[in-house]
Amino acid sequence: MCDGVDDIGIESTTGDRRKAKGQSSKRPTKSPKTSKLDKCMDAITSASNARTDKFVKAQAALEQFNMSKCMDVLNTMQGIPTNQGIKALDVLANSATYREAFLKMKEDFRHAWMMSLGSSD
Repeated sequence: MCDGVDDIGIESTTGDRRKAKGQSSKRPTKSPKTSKLDKCMDAITSASNARTDKFVKAQAALEQFNMSKCMDVLNTMQGIPTNQGIKALDVLANSATYREAFLKMKEDFRHAWMMSLGSSD
């Protein structure tokens, strides 16, 4: 070993730590692979957040037009034959779109819609 450098190019330093000749003590910068991985993880996180937001909005819409609210409206309606009420329940139970429309339409439209469902003979 001469001038603080051994035969394999390692400089002697105080303590047990050694560093390669010419190597700085600065922390190495991220490699391109790490940067790509970071970008990929950011994209996955962003997609996951978007999916979560969409799910939360869908759940809120389902809650706003739930079957319980439809039942409350149906129970207040008069002049609807039982078979028409049963048909309406079947349609409303199977479609969030129909529940939303049913709850938003005017009372006379609701009555006409229910009568248009036909009889269950």
